[in-house]
Amino acid sequence: MDEIQGLRAPSGNMPSRRRTDESAQSRDQSEVSRRVRNEKVASVLKRFLIARVAFDAILEMFRSPEPMRFEPINTFVERTLFGLKEECHALFRKEDRPAGDVLYAEDLFDVLTGSIFHEMMKIKENCYIIEHYGPTYRSMADIAGRRIRVPVYERLFFRACKRIIERASTAVYDDIRSAEQLFQDATEHLLNMLPRFANNGLVTRMLIENQQLVEMVYGEDRLENVLTTMYEGHLDKAYLHAASSYLDAGRFEKARQFCDRCLEENPDNIGAPRLLDQLEKVRTDHPT
Repeated sequence: MDEIQGLRAPSGNMPSRRRTDESAQSRDQSEVSRRVRNEKVASVLKRFLIARVAFDAILEMFRSPEPMRFEPINTFVERTLFGLKEECHALFRKEDRPAGDVLYAEDLFDVLTGSIFHEMMKIKENCYIIEHYGPTYRSMADIAGRRIRVPVYERLFFRACKRIIERASTAVYDDIRSAEQLFQDATEHLLNMLPRFANNGLVTRMLIENQQLVEMVYGEDRLENVLTTMYEGHLDKAYLHAASSYLDAGRFEKARQFCDRCLEENPDNIGAPRLLDQLEKVRTDHPT
């Protein structure tokens, strides 16, 4: 009996302490997961803005009298769009989600970026046909035209090639217009989707830190409009979330700067003084 008693758990709060430790660990893991997802969301949205600006440059090439070249399209598709599409799929697409159970805003953004990628893939392939196969076809057809006798299969082949080149030359301009509309739809949808990420200070910071990029997409002097849309008319809240995110990152001067901007926008904001108190405590506890 004594031996059995010796194997029993000691009296006291060990089970309770274990549950507390497990609960704290679970909270820590949840916080890490939330932070990682917030970082990924900010990354995807920035990559989209970069892609939109790059696409606008490609659009200008199409509008020029010079023939569109394959290499810029290939670089754009493989280096810019492919990574954006993959990040969107990983972040917003849930393969195991029950049928009909969708997060409409995120799912639509994922579908739009995927559609842009596949539209640009068609443009890429047609540009390759025009640039690489077109000259070869014309040279071969010219040589064949000077021969007295041309086998039937060759004549049929050159006719088919001509149709392929002509079809590609027409399709590439139709598809670029389609891609332009998809980009415009995705750009507008992103703006409408931003309020869903109002609690993600990293998204707010990304927009603020990339003001030039934002305004290349949404128009000059439009950053404040974008932030106001994101925070549904409360620009001071945007600055407060940015300040809080900077504080979490240990960037105290930036946090203080955006607390000040928050109070300039709304002197009655009650969150900014509290955050400034935290900053003062950090300064007192860790003097430089």
